[in-house]
Amino acid sequence: MDKEKECVLNKYIFDNYYKMLLLNYNKKHTQSLYKMYYEFFKNETETDFKNAVMQAIRNEKYFPNIAELSKYLPTTEEKKLRDWKNIKVETVTEEEEKELKEMLKI
Repeated sequence: MDKEKECVLNKYIFDNYYKMLLLNYNKKHTQSLYKMYYEFFKNETETDFKNAVMQAIRNEKYFPNIAELSKYLPTTEEKKLRDWKNIKVETVTEEEEKELKEMLKI
């Protein structure tokens, strides 16, 4: 099984935002730095990674290490809540929700 297909984060998106970080902080690219960052962030969603990079650029004075960049990612609890909301939206139609509310007299 191809390892890249197991990852959530599209490598093209990662490349672009990683380069944006490097350019913004005038940091020199190294293969080991690239691999380390990709290995850590490969299971993040594209939206979460993009938002983290943009927040870091706005707030960090120096090139953010992994821990500094990670603080801009949603917490596990925030991800679970977001996933739960998405499941709820996908599984319950407006009509079904209305019927449930009527049954419960809400």
